[in-house]
Order: sequence, then structure tokens, then C-alpha cells
Amino acid sequence: MNLTQQARPGAGPSRTALVRAAQRGDERAFRALVADIQQRLWQVARRLAGDDDRAADLVQESLMRAFRALPRLRDPERFMSWLLRILNHVATDTLGARQPESLEDLAEAGIEPMASELEGPEARAEAAGTAEAIDRALAAMPMIYRQPLVLRHVLDLTYDDLAQILDLPLGTVKTRLFRGREMLREHLLREGIRP
Repeated sequence: MNLTQQARPGAGPSRTALVRAAQRGDERAFRALVADIQQRLWQVARRLAGDDDRAADLVQESLMRAFRALPRLRDPERFMSWLLRILNHVATDTLGARQPESLEDLAEAGIEPMASELEGPEARAEAAGTAEAIDRALAAMPMIYRQPLVLRHVLDLTYDDLAQILDLPLGTVKTRLFRGREMLREHLLREGIRP
């Protein structure tokens, strides 16, 4: 399910209903919203920030800003796009154009491999190495290319959703995705990984 879509009928209150309740001051509704989305937000923040501690800080700050601004949200059905926009603003404000000090520092902050537990040790080691190389490449690229790549490939968002979240024209989003993918590909090739 795309992150910006609503919950299935019969699966409890819809996200829109929870947002409306939270806008009226229902803290339980806001906690339910957070429980529903926190892991996905953390995944995006982790890829944007490059390490667990900074990712947790980004998510916490984003949720605090969202809670304070929630009564002003005009379209509760666009809650996820709105929240992702907040996360991207927080990431830009916090991380800015700051670049990592060294690729070795980033290698220590790699994420868990995505290899299946059923795969052998060689496949898991290769997947771990690739995941770490991707993390290093993302952390080394400017935020303007990192944000659309992470949102597109971690959350599988559409180009239109990206344009709305990043508050950019669709053509600019496509250009930044293209350039970001090229940077990622070049970085992986330099590390001897065939994308």
C-alpha cells in the first residue's frame, strides 16, 4: 500500500478519521496515527540522516511540529503528504547542506541488510555491503537529490506525490531523481558494485 493511501475499509478507523479526531484534540487519535506511520517515517529519516540517532531526532521533531500544526491542516486526506513535507523541512533545516566528514564514518552507520534469512552467508554479506554502499552514497549526495530518491524508492511514492511533498514542479522532481540516480550509480560503480 502506498504510504499516502488510506487504510482499507473494515481495518479500524481510517487515517482521515484519526486526523480529524486528532485535530479536535483527541490525543489517543494522534498516538494511533503515530503508531501507524512511525516506522515508515523512521525509514525515510534514516536514509536522509545517515544514522539512527539523527533519524530518531528528525522523526521526533517532525511529529512535534505536526502535532502543533495539526489544527491548521486543511485537508486531512493529505495528512501523509503534509507530514512528509514537514519531515523534509526538518531534515533540510537540521542537516542542511552538511556533508559527511568521511565515508568511513558513514560505513559504521549502515543499515541492516535486506537479504532474506533463507539466503546463505555470502548473499547476506553481499546485500549488507550493497546496503552500506547505498547508505554511504546517499549520505554523500546533496539533500536536494537525496530527498526525492529516498521518498521515491523507500516509500514508493508517485512523481505527483513527490512534487507535492517537496513543493516543487513535476519537471524539477524528475530532473532531481534522474541526477540523484546517476550520482548513486556512479558511487556504486566506484565501489565496484554493479547497479
